Amino acid sequence: MRLLVYITKRLLLVIPTLIGVSFVCFALVRVLPGNPVYFIVGPYATEEEIAKVKTELGFDRPIPEQYLIYLDNVLHGDLGYAWHTSQPVADDIKQRLPLTIELATISLIITLIVAVPLGVISAVQRGSWVDNIARVVAVVGVSMPMFWSGLLLIYMFFYKLDWAPPPMGAIDLLIEAPPRVTGMILLDSLISGNWEAFGSAISHLVLPAITLALPMIGSITRMTRSSMAEVLHSDYVRTATAFGLPRRTVIYRDALQNALLPVVTMIGVLYGFALGGAVLVEMIFGLTGMGSYSFGSIMNLDYAGVQGVVLLVAIIFVIINLLVDITYAIIDPRISY
Repeated sequence: MRLLVYITKRLLLVIPTLIGVSFVCFALVRVLPGNPVYFIVGPYATEEEIAKVKTELGFDRPIPEQYLIYLDNVLHGDLGYAWHTSQPVADDIKQRLPLTIELATISLIITLIVAVPLGVISAVQRGSWVDNIARVVAVVGVSMPMFWSGLLLIYMFFYKLDWAPPPMGAIDLLIEAPPRVTGMILLDSLISGNWEAFGSAISHLVLPAITLALPMIGSITRMTRSSMAEVLHSDYVRTATAFGLPRRTVIYRDALQNALLPVVTMIGVLYGFALGGAVLVEMIFGLTGMGSYSFGSIMNLDYAGVQGVVLLVAIIFVIINLLVDITYAIIDPRISY
């Protein structure tokens, strides 16, 4: 019951949070240098044409009035019109967001499969060759920029070894894409039973997912190792060991469960980072997700597109933080709300 009340309060706090985010975003894009009207009308437009476009976009009105109009449209589900794609922003997001979520989720799964076991083993066997490897992986993953690691993977696995397909989209151009159900190409391929498209999508997404996962692997490995090492030196772990409990039980049931609390927080933060950090990865590998869309909106000074992306990311972070808090209660029942 307490958890339900807490969730309700957090959901109510989403409203002022999103209003604040929308206001900050609206104000920032308005003070940036440059005028998007000139991108729309072109360099040879007359003053009459420029004034007409300003009136149509509402740029001739006072800033507070523009914000109230924007907020009213958002509350009615209208995120504006993206002139650089000639579509409503809501339709652009609906079309591109599933691919970014799919890419971020795959990269997070790879991160958890590699980083958590590596961090635990590194903490248990401190000073061993496994610990040294874990340290190297953590340092390399955190310090190597994504654009550099992505280019290295393309050079090695596509150009040199010819194991990966060309970095041009999420599926081979000669393969028929599955019918759109969720927008996630792997899931839609499974639903439709299109195994050829499923295999092509995996081969196209594996390198971008690894590129996006490398910095997360470094961070999660370091966090898991430090948290696990601290828990292993706690009194209750020494007591459980003194009572003769199996070492595997002490490590993987008692110690790991408590060591995962800060790791869960880091996972939530990094998943949001993966959604936002997909810009470079999508540009390198030719993927048409939210990353490439936000980049195009920024480069073309498309206010509606930028505001829609920022508002969406804020909503995602609020949801992720709520899920992290709920996961806390599942991992550690002592947490009270």
